Amino acid sequence: MLENNNKKIVDKLAKRSFFKNKMRNIAAVTAIALTALLFTSIITIGIGASQSMTLTSQKQKGSKADADLRYMTADQFQKLKESDMVETVGERRPIGFLSNTNHHNVELDYMDAVEQELTFSVPTHGKAPRAANEIATTDRALEDLGITPEVGAKIPVEFELRGEIHHFDMVLSGWWEAGGMPVSMMIVSEAFMTENDALFPYTYRQDLEMAGTYFSDIVLKSNANIQDQLFSFIRSVGGEPEDREDPDYILSAVNQVTNPPLNMKLVIGIAGFAVLFIICGYLLIYNIFDISVAQDIRHYGLLRTVGSSKKQIRQMVNRQAVWLSCIGIPIGLILGFFLGKSVLPSVMDMFANTNKGITVEVSPNPIIFIGAALFAVITVYLSVRKPAKKASRISSLEASRYVGDSAVCKKKTSKRKNGSRITHMAWANLGRNKTRTAFIMISLLLCTVLLNSVFVIAGSFDTDKWIKSLSKTDFIIASSNTFNNMKGFIHHDDALDENMVKAVEEQPGVIDGGRLFKNTLDDKSVSFDYGFKIVDTEESDGYSYGITAEGESFTLADDKRPMCNAFGMSDAVLSRMTIVNGEKDLNVLREKLAEGNYIIEGVSEVRGSGNVSVKEYNCEIGQKVDVYVDGKKAKTFTVLAQALLNDVEYEVPSINTGVVQVGNDSPYFYMSQNDFETIYQNPTLLSYSFNIDPEYEMQMEEFLDDYIQNENPNGSYNSVSLLKADVKKTQQVVYVIGGIIGIVMGIAGIINFINMVITSIITRRHEFAAMQSIGMTKKQLNRMMTLEGIYYALGAGILGIISSGILGVTLVRMISSNIWFMTFHLNIIPAVIICVVFLLIAIIVPTISLKIFHKGSIVEQLRETE
Repeated sequence: MLENNNKKIVDKLAKRSFFKNKMRNIAAVTAIALTALLFTSIITIGIGASQSMTLTSQKQKGSKADADLRYMTADQFQKLKESDMVETVGERRPIGFLSNTNHHNVELDYMDAVEQELTFSVPTHGKAPRAANEIATTDRALEDLGITPEVGAKIPVEFELRGEIHHFDMVLSGWWEAGGMPVSMMIVSEAFMTENDALFPYTYRQDLEMAGTYFSDIVLKSNANIQDQLFSFIRSVGGEPEDREDPDYILSAVNQVTNPPLNMKLVIGIAGFAVLFIICGYLLIYNIFDISVAQDIRHYGLLRTVGSSKKQIRQMVNRQAVWLSCIGIPIGLILGFFLGKSVLPSVMDMFANTNKGITVEVSPNPIIFIGAALFAVITVYLSVRKPAKKASRISSLEASRYVGDSAVCKKKTSKRKNGSRITHMAWANLGRNKTRTAFIMISLLLCTVLLNSVFVIAGSFDTDKWIKSLSKTDFIIASSNTFNNMKGFIHHDDALDENMVKAVEEQPGVIDGGRLFKNTLDDKSVSFDYGFKIVDTEESDGYSYGITAEGESFTLADDKRPMCNAFGMSDAVLSRMTIVNGEKDLNVLREKLAEGNYIIEGVSEVRGSGNVSVKEYNCEIGQKVDVYVDGKKAKTFTVLAQALLNDVEYEVPSINTGVVQVGNDSPYFYMSQNDFETIYQNPTLLSYSFNIDPEYEMQMEEFLDDYIQNENPNGSYNSVSLLKADVKKTQQVVYVIGGIIGIVMGIAGIINFINMVITSIITRRHEFAAMQSIGMTKKQLNRMMTLEGIYYALGAGILGIISSGILGVTLVRMISSNIWFMTFHLNIIPAVIICVVFLLIAIIVPTISLKIFHKGSIVEQLRETE
């Protein structure tokens, strides 16, 4: 069949139809905008949370590069800069570690501007060094050197290189705030390297001296197979990427923070949400266009009569969808971005305890808008296909006979003794278009199920479980660094001030107070031997690490034995321990520990498990553990018992920075406070935990707040009331995110329902006029339409309540059982409340719509539809 060429006419008709259907346009734009808003807000929250957590982790690691290469020659580094695989190359030339610091390790390096940016070493005060006598460093390094941070301050710099001590009097050009690394960087200028070039010859292959080598943090053009790319490059420049004993060895390391491994569970979860949102948008947009086509069906039939092809009719519908999308999608993208951005801080606040100093960041990333717009376009495309086909397939004869859905439906007539009751008529009308009825009910049902599930999940938060897993006392006090995961309990100067402990003990109501001491990275003179077998060692940031055959890493002391995580505890701390193996009698434990020959090994509890496998322990009951001081055996302990540890028994709630930095994968050894003070030259107090008479709980919080603010700003604390507040914060996040999704779906269902009622009134004018002509009153008509709405709401509500219950005892219960701080509680009251809301809307909307859209006399209405 030859098609006519009337494109301009089709465009003109499409525009006229577009501007005529103002109510349809408002509903469609709203629907498309809501769909885009849903996608944009969730993508914004997801990307923003991911960016914020990644940036925080990168700051802790000290690099946002894809990878880094070390121990290169100048020629190899030049080839790296010229390589096709790299996009950005930083230059770092290590010199050594300062020898005139007190406790904090400070590494002296040259870094170019790119390397400074990639390693978060850009001065936030002052500027980067340029002159030969200028340096820039962190506030923590300056504090350790006893220097007040001030541009122009005199800085004595000493370092040992190839057996000689070198001293330089430098000037501070700038500084920045220290991150979570145990080592601070001190940067010299390129002019310094040029003036002292003779100090830095490349001798790494002879003596493993890093001064004279080139390090580089790099950003790659492609993140595919990063390790293979690095190995290939190293071999291309004559290096050896794997054998550490090879003289041409070049170290390469992939930044796992910047390039985390693919998480399939996360991918499946994201895909599930995407499908859910597409279904939600589809239900809304499809119904609007389906109703719009039904409303204009005679118009399309007449166009077919005068020669329009099916393709041209489809084009008319599709063009209107495109125009509506061009209006709705940008609105949804903008509103969704700002909604997501406003909600993000609340989401990230959930991680505030575990990530002190977290950087909340979300920028107008093109991925957010492209991704959300793409999903919205796909949803609109899927939604419009069927209505467009319906419009194109209607014949002129069918269109002329079409009066609502009843004209195309063939049903068996039913005879009732009492005639056609209004209730029966209203019920029968639901079957006019079963697909549309089902879609509207599903829209309302999804809202009910989702919001009810949100309340069930949030209501299943178990405050007692949360607190029990994080703390065993009402209060715990420690230094502010200890409570900061960016810093942690790492050095002697992170100790809790004893004066703060004494001030607390003097307060009324304090009971069961216990001190917990711990070793730090400054205690490298003390080591442990428990049968640790080293297969390899590596140096990093001035520390040595032993590697086992299983890949576990242990910080080594000066004598190349593990430092471990060693604790000294008072009797109150011991009495709160959960002993799972070995001697369990508390009185016997007290006596044995007091003898000075026994220790307890601990393992941190997996959240909510309440137990631990014996395989998790490094030692066996009765095993001997030797303690060395300055390389000489000082004491031998016997492992008396094994304990399951709570957060406050190895650091503070939700923080483990110190134990990771100091001991890595090594065991936790607990000895008496007396033994600890005997072995360690400078015993460092980690924390003081205690209970309080309930009568004085608020008074204690007020005292601690005032004391920290006015007497000791380096102190900090946590309490049961603060942990309860954390539970509420997490619940709020669930309510906010789940509520946004549920409310959008609810609005979608309500718009669907309103649009359906209005269109039903408009398209059924002839039917209503005919029924009124044979005696139906306006009151009866209003009642019939109201009953139709009530049936919709009741059907969706009942199905929603049943589905909420079924989903609750299956999927939601399964989710709750896999989250350590949850105890499942079924609750369908939210679903019942939502059902009531839908009923009220179902009663109000038909009444108002009839008053607005059903006007004129019966004769006028009959003529209008002829």
